[in-house]
This record gives sequence, structure tokens and C-alpha cells, in this order.
Amino acid sequence: MQRIKKSPRLLQRWIPDYYVKSIGDIDYEALWKAGIRTLLFDNDNTILTYDTLEISEETQRLFAWLKERGFALWIISNGRKARVKALTASLQVHGIAKAGKPLTRGARYILCETESEPASCAIIGDQVFTDVWCGNECGMTSVWVHPISLEIDEAVTRVKRPLERVLLAILRISPSEWDNAEEAPWKRF
Repeated sequence: MQRIKKSPRLLQRWIPDYYVKSIGDIDYEALWKAGIRTLLFDNDNTILTYDTLEISEETQRLFAWLKERGFALWIISNGRKARVKALTASLQVHGIAKAGKPLTRGARYILCETESEPASCAIIGDQVFTDVWCGNECGMTSVWVHPISLEIDEAVTRVKRPLERVLLAILRISPSEWDNAEEAPWKRF
């Protein structure tokens, strides 16, 4: 995991604290040691692709382990209620649909429900301009995950992906670093 240096100031709202290739590459023990107790996961292209509700066995095992470890788990999505409800039922976690990210109302609702302070929460998602921005605005730790699929994305998200590539270039992150998970799976900005 590698920390990203948060500058220039104008870009700070979009710069995550960490970036990883997938949710399986996150060092959850490091988050636990840092006092993180609540994890907010985006769903589409973070946990599963946009076109399915099938959750991999690996992801199911990960969520079971995270719950056993003691994390409070939430799905925070801008997506439809029916999709989020199906996902939360399958993973046996809480969730909120139509969260309005990057606006913070959905995340603040979760903070109230869990009686958590922002410093004890991490938001994990594949989009800088929704997930990371929302987490940073709330004062949470933000983890930017490489999208599961760039081919299968909602239309509005496809428009934002080129802007994310510009941000990667500004931060001097090579797309090949995403593929080097074994070498450096948990990178801190």
C-alpha cells in the first residue's frame, strides 16, 4: 500500500488516501490498526460488474472474514434501490441506494446509523469523482480501487473515466502499477 502525497490543494478532494487493484488487495489489518471500524463499499465495478448481481465466492469469503474481524460493512451506492437491496441481502450487510455521491448525505446517514466518527471509516470505490470525493469531503479514509471492468460501465461513468486518467497522469501513476499487485498491492498516496 502506498500513500499518495495530497497536493496541489485544488486536487485534494479527488486524491485518495490509497489505491489498489481490487478489494482483495486492501490491507484490512492496516486499516484496523489505524482505527478504521466501518467500511463503506461502492458496489458497481468495485464489488461486482455493473451488468450482474453475481458475487464471486472470493468476495463472499472476504465479506464474511471482514464481518468476523469486527468491521461494520455498508454498501453505499448511487444505484437503484432494488439492486442495492439484492446485493445487501446476498452479502448480509447494510446498504444505502441513491446515496448521491459525491454529495455526503448518504455517507453522513451511515455515520449516524453506526454512531461512527469519520476518522473511523473508510470508503472504498472505483470512481474518483464520486466515491473518493465523497469520502474526502466527509473526512473518511478513501481507497480508490481499479474498476473491475472498463468495458462494462454506466454511460455517465464512461464519460468520467478519461478525467480519471488525467488525474492518474498528474499523480504520476502508471496504469501498469494497477497490474503489479503482487509487487505493491497496497499503495498509499
